[in-house]
Amino acid sequence: MGAFCKAFRDEGFEVAWAWALMAMPFVNATEKLQFVGRYTCLGSDDVNGIRLGTYENRLVSGRGDQYQELYLGANYSFYGHKLKLQTGVQYADMNDRADDGGAYTGVSWTTGIRIGW
Repeated sequence: MGAFCKAFRDEGFEVAWAWALMAMPFVNATEKLQFVGRYTCLGSDDVNGIRLGTYENRLVSGRGDQYQELYLGANYSFYGHKLKLQTGVQYADMNDRADDGGAYTGVSWTTGIRIGW
């Protein structure tokens, strides 16, 4: 795979080696209420190998090399998985070895209605 990435770099494409780990346990408190936790860890051997996700990227456009996230949330189902209210708090931290604007630490709260059929 190293030769594969080198070939893409030689052609002008930006390729970084990255790895990821995610665990997402949940507990059903009642038939309609569910509590969710999530831990995410991303890493890259390359400097600036990771870009922040959609919402954090609007705040910090730089890149880093290690990202960790903790999330705690709740889901309330009105009609099974087809209609539910989801809310949660996320703590995220990005390290930037290059120190060129990719470091980020922040807390966010999101709420939404999920509809499916």
